[in-house]
Amino acid sequence: MPLVIIEEDRRIEAPAEVIYGILADYRAGHPSILPPAFSGLVIEEGGYGAGTRIRFTATMMGMREQMVGVIEEPEPGRVLIERYPDRGTVTSFTIDPEQDCCRVTIRTEIEASPVSAFFQRLFVPRLLRGVFRQELANLDREATRKKPGF
Repeated sequence: MPLVIIEEDRRIEAPAEVIYGILADYRAGHPSILPPAFSGLVIEEGGYGAGTRIRFTATMMGMREQMVGVIEEPEPGRVLIERYPDRGTVTSFTIDPEQDCCRVTIRTEIEASPVSAFFQRLFVPRLLRGVFRQELANLDREATRKKPGF
């Protein structure tokens, strides 16, 4: 199946461990950065990092979809993955430390059917990039607020 890939990144002036701590904490940290397009987050199992199971509603162009995902940590402290097996979608959060900050990248890969691939490539990236920019801005705000010495 063709893949539709959407990616957005942002430079955040906070330590990697602070940023990762927010992302991996699905009980308090991660919910605090979600944009309005993602609502009603429910923890079905776990709550921090690998093995956590989540459910939430994604709203795009007036359409609501229930998303059920499982969290993986292929590189704990650096890469966190949300896998949505029923949708064929994978979203990763990657933290790359730089000199005095971190570059955080949100990347989603969507398996598109051959019939819908054209439309998904046309509309979904524009919509999700805006959502990701908001989520990264919220993460920046939270990480800056929580970083030591602030």
